[in-house]
Amino acid sequence: MMEGIMAKASMLLELANNSQVAHAVTEASGTPGMPWWAWPLILFVTTFAMGIVAVMAGVGGGVLFVPIVGSFFPFNLDFVRGAGLIVALAGALAAGPGLLKANLANLRLALPVALIASIFSIVGAFLGLALPDNILQICLGITITLI
Repeated sequence: MMEGIMAKASMLLELANNSQVAHAVTEASGTPGMPWWAWPLILFVTTFAMGIVAVMAGVGGGVLFVPIVGSFFPFNLDFVRGAGLIVALAGALAAGPGLLKANLANLRLALPVALIASIFSIVGAFLGLALPDNILQICLGITITLI
């Protein structure tokens, strides 16, 4: 079993080192002059800076993440929105216990609001999937401008 895993790993490594595969990934990224690893590096730097700005602005990272990454990066908007949900969830889970300890959050108020927010997030997801991408990006641009 271990030999099979090692054989698959070496085959994947060989495939990754293949210049044709690297060329295909570079072409698929939409910018033929850039190497394939440039977009993840730019995304890391951008999201690192975005995390600092979001904390100082007092907004969740997902609020800034989706409009900025959806507008300036060559990623599919559906993947960006899914990643934005993960960013927002991580921020909420990280901030929740500290806010409860400092009595800055009320659990009796948060639970009904969370239920209402969950219902409308499902409605918003259906609406977002029904809208064309260009209309959705215009709405996200307006949101980031207002923020």
